[in-house]
Amino acid sequence: MVDPEPLSKTLEYRGRWLRVSRRAKQWLIEITPTGDAIDAEILKGWDEEELLKRAKIRIDDMLERRHP
Repeated sequence: MVDPEPLSKTLEYRGRWLRVSRRAKQWLIEITPTGDAIDAEILKGWDEEELLKRAKIRIDDMLERRHP
């Protein structure tokens, strides 16, 4: 069975863009800063809700390290 059209949405969380998409039964979240920086980080997983939690925790950790 072929997957329907890939799902995609963009969310903003604490100054970072989260691009959530589903490809080949796997969820991908690309984390990018909202500013000019082009450094992106990609997380992959099978459960959208769990992956979104991991992405938000990753962002919180990045911000904590930057501003302890």
